[in-house]
Amino acid sequence: MQRIIFVPIISGGDLVPGNIRSRVLWFWKKKMYNQVMVSYPYISKVCPNPEDVREKLELPRDLVLWMDSGGYQILTRKLNEKEISLEKVLRYQELSKCNVAFTLDDPNDLKRTYQNAIKALELKKREDMLLYATIQHVFSYSSAALMTRKLDKYPFDGIAIGKLAPKKYDLIKRAEIILGVVRNTKKPIHCLGFSGVEAPYLAALFGVSSFDSMTFLHAAINRQYILPFFSGQLFNVGKIDLKKAWKRYILKE
Repeated sequence: MQRIIFVPIISGGDLVPGNIRSRVLWFWKKKMYNQVMVSYPYISKVCPNPEDVREKLELPRDLVLWMDSGGYQILTRKLNEKEISLEKVLRYQELSKCNVAFTLDDPNDLKRTYQNAIKALELKKREDMLLYATIQHVFSYSSAALMTRKLDKYPFDGIAIGKLAPKKYDLIKRAEIILGVVRNTKKPIHCLGFSGVEAPYLAALFGVSSFDSMTFLHAAINRQYILPFFSGQLFNVGKIDLKKAWKRYILKE
C-alpha cells in the first residue's frame, strides 16, 4: 500500500513562537509527524528575514518544511496581486531552506498560473529544494487533465492541486479533479488545503502522495472528534455523548 504523507498547516495565529512550541512541537516530539506546512504571506510577516525562519519559529532542523506560495490568499482577497511576485516568493522559499516549495498560482488566472510555474523552474537556484507546480482554476476532469499534461513535460518534482478547500462539500467534483491529475502524470501529487473527513480516504483511493490540512491538527489540539455519521462535523469532548452517538450510528446502519 502506498504511504501517504500528511502535512499539518500552521498559519495566522499559529505563527507566533510561543504558540508554535505548544501547538506544533509537542506533536513533533511525540513522533506523530515530521512535516509542517507554512504559507509565504503569513510567514514573511512574522519572519521578514527568510534565513531566520527555522530559528524564529523554533522548528527542528530535521523537520521537513513545506512552503506554499500564497495563491489562496489572493483568492480570498487577503492579499493583493500587486503585493506578491513570483521571484520574490521563490527567493524567500530558497533562502528559508524549506524542503518543498510550490509555484505561485493565481486562482483568478489560469494562464498566469501556468506561466508562473514555468518561470519558477527557470529561476530556481537551489537544487536540493523540491519544486511542485501548482494547478489552479480547474473545475472538471478534462481541465485538470489538460493542465497536468502541459506541466508534466517539464522537470517539476511534483504536481500540486490547489483550490480544493472551496469544494470541501462537493465530493464528486473533488474526485473528478484529482483523477484528472492522477491519470496524466507519474509525478508525486500533493493536494493543497485538503480537509474534510473523506480527505485521507480519497487520497489513498486515488494514489495521492501527500496532502496538507489545518483541520486535523487543530481538532487534535482542541480535543475534538470528526464524526463521519454527522457529516464530518467537529465536536468538542464533553459536549457529546460518544456512546450514544455510536449506538445511534450502529442502529441506523
